[in-house]
Amino acid sequence: MKNYFESIYGNADSIRYFTDAIESGRLAHAYILEGPAGCGKRTFAKAIAAQRVRHSPFAERIPRDASPDLAYFGLIEKKKTVGVDTVRALKSAVYIKPSELDAKFFILTDCHLMTEQAQNAALKILEEPPQGVYFFLCTENASALLPTVRSRAQTVRMQIFSDEELACYAVEDPSLKQLSTHDPQAFAQIIRNAGGCLGGLKHTAQGKDSSLFESRAKELISLLDVGQYLPLFLFCSKVADSRSQLEALLEQASLGLRDVLAIRINPHAALMFYTDAAVAEQAASHLSDRSILAVITEMERTRGELAGNPNLKGMLALLADALFRATQN
Repeated sequence: MKNYFESIYGNADSIRYFTDAIESGRLAHAYILEGPAGCGKRTFAKAIAAQRVRHSPFAERIPRDASPDLAYFGLIEKKKTVGVDTVRALKSAVYIKPSELDAKFFILTDCHLMTEQAQNAALKILEEPPQGVYFFLCTENASALLPTVRSRAQTVRMQIFSDEELACYAVEDPSLKQLSTHDPQAFAQIIRNAGGCLGGLKHTAQGKDSSLFESRAKELISLLDVGQYLPLFLFCSKVADSRSQLEALLEQASLGLRDVLAIRINPHAALMFYTDAAVAEQAASHLSDRSILAVITEMERTRGELAGNPNLKGMLALLADALFRATQN
């Protein structure tokens, strides 16, 4: 039987607590999950819910937000606070019987933004919900909740990771692992920017972080400038794990080379990739204008063929050959 806590990184003490509470039938009807944005409050709430109904064939729908018995209530678009209307809607939903499971789960987001009136309105339903109803109040700061609300739910603090712990987790992602090797400073900056939260780190990786592709693009331009085939081939053979990654890399490298050409024509030209004109001027100093144009042409041609070519490895090998030939112009 699947253990839904296996997908949670860290938080060992909380996992042990909830595992024992579920197995002994002592899971409370309400919990406050506290931690900064991106620390995994909602992910953890869904893991608790799925583990509670793990015997059901529909349990696996909860982590995917595909269960009709899981609902979110929180900040409404263009609103700055969570008001009474949200609580009224919550109360109406609470009394609707479950569709697939033997329980219903409500994740209340941004609870630190709940007005005092909204919190007071929620007191009774938090204190005496229907049987089989569970609430998870996600907040960045539990002290923003009224004492009467805090008294009705146990507060669980999400783990905030040290930079060292976050770095160990980060290198499990192939893209970030490669960045840690090619550009340790950029990797360290990403770790610091994550603020000890996996959400911040995952957003960086899934969003195809610009620092990663900027670093790779600079390395590619440097290899083209050196003009040696073998280092270029080895770089291209492992530079991307997907067509989308390759497209992002080629786009950045192409912008970098365009900056080189622009600076050669006008030292005060606006840059699209480099932040320093002197760096752009030296980036491909051994390549002629004709060679740079040929390289850009090959990069654009490859980008245009990405959608229709499923053989990524073959494309990477051909790319290395094409780029090397272009540098010989």
